[in-house]
Amino acid sequence: MAPGDDKEQRNLPGLEDLLSNIEKSKPLDELLNEVMDKELQKQYKVKEERKQRIIQELVNASKIYEKMPLDRLAIKLNEDINEILDLLEQIILNNEFTGIAISGKELMFTKIQRKDELDQKPFLVVSTAVVKPSPTPAFRPQVEPLKRKKIDLQFKVLKDKPVEQVSVESENLIVEPEVTPVAAQVQLKLNLTNNTAKNFENVLIKFLMQGTANLMRMKPSYAVTGEFQNEIIVPSVPANSNRRILLYFAPMTCEPLEFDILVQYKDPKGNFIDENLAEKITITNPVFAKKPAISKEEFQAIITQQLKFKAIKSYGIPASLNPTDAYLIIKEILITNEFEFVGEKLIEDKNQYLGWYYTSFKEAEKLDDFIVIGQVLNKKMEFFAMGNNATQLLSGITHLAKALRTALIDRGIIKGESNLVELVCPSCGGVLERNPAPGEIHACKFCGAKLQF
Repeated sequence: MAPGDDKEQRNLPGLEDLLSNIEKSKPLDELLNEVMDKELQKQYKVKEERKQRIIQELVNASKIYEKMPLDRLAIKLNEDINEILDLLEQIILNNEFTGIAISGKELMFTKIQRKDELDQKPFLVVSTAVVKPSPTPAFRPQVEPLKRKKIDLQFKVLKDKPVEQVSVESENLIVEPEVTPVAAQVQLKLNLTNNTAKNFENVLIKFLMQGTANLMRMKPSYAVTGEFQNEIIVPSVPANSNRRILLYFAPMTCEPLEFDILVQYKDPKGNFIDENLAEKITITNPVFAKKPAISKEEFQAIITQQLKFKAIKSYGIPASLNPTDAYLIIKEILITNEFEFVGEKLIEDKNQYLGWYYTSFKEAEKLDDFIVIGQVLNKKMEFFAMGNNATQLLSGITHLAKALRTALIDRGIIKGESNLVELVCPSCGGVLERNPAPGEIHACKFCGAKLQF
């Protein structure tokens, strides 16, 4: 809404009016669930099939080899070697194939897979609290749980700069960063290419960022000693090969994010190299423009046929907030941001509330369709958004998520933004089916990782 539309602002309904003006709709919730899950289910089905192909090749190779080049596995499977490394990390971590280790550019075999170990998966712990580890069966190798803490990153000053530096020899280790919007997050991709005949060991990468975002997950999940402190160490970049690292950040506000990346390593001659890189992504406040009302049939057609990109923000409902009020807050945010009401479905005895809203994203005098479903179910409050432009989608859903956090803080429901838990699996990035109770072990329906909040 434009700042000058005072009359229209005064005529907006209050929260009580919104609840009393409920329109019983067709079961669009079934369509919604299908749209939300279809892509992730397809993605993880393909991923599981690829993992099974790798496991079968490992079974065959373990009967013949004590060591096997990763290049040979990549050729046999017709896969990029970095994709294979990502999947191998998960296979080893989840204990789906025991007795293998990655050493440089080779796989080392010590024994053949034992099927009775396949279900013994370690927990992924997502908590700032101390969690007691689960008992480990005698036959299961010791595997440390993955720990992820929600870290607000906002760094301006780089410390610990090395005293001795030499010029970068670009033909040795090439580091290429790239920042792109991916659904509701920003993906920072780093490609490290080793063009020498010697391994680079313990490559240190430091991240400094202007702007505010949460680090949600990293792929692969390089071990970090203690709490993540804006740096990672890549154990090895083998000779004449490359490594890829993906980091996913959730922007907290619609403002540019600038990444200053410091890469430190020793070259084959023993010289200490200190290389600085920079990347930036612009996330601006969206300008929504209300469009004429549409029918539910037209709405359904847009969802199923026209919009390419989808994103979701999912949060656990704070303990002091009941589901009805949570839905009313979501509804108020959407209506005051120029969204046109299409329909809703309320199942009050199950505390499930779903509302469908439609607007346009105005950019350079062009109007692009933008749809948001605001919903409360399974003790979660969510915005599910769809659009035809990845950057618009990221800006739009970031703006709505910020409005939600602000509304909860203004009402005294939460003390700060960190009190609102985002329900994202740190292993695969999928959204949890429901908000787990404190201390409860909950399995991600996409990758099977066991999470504890």
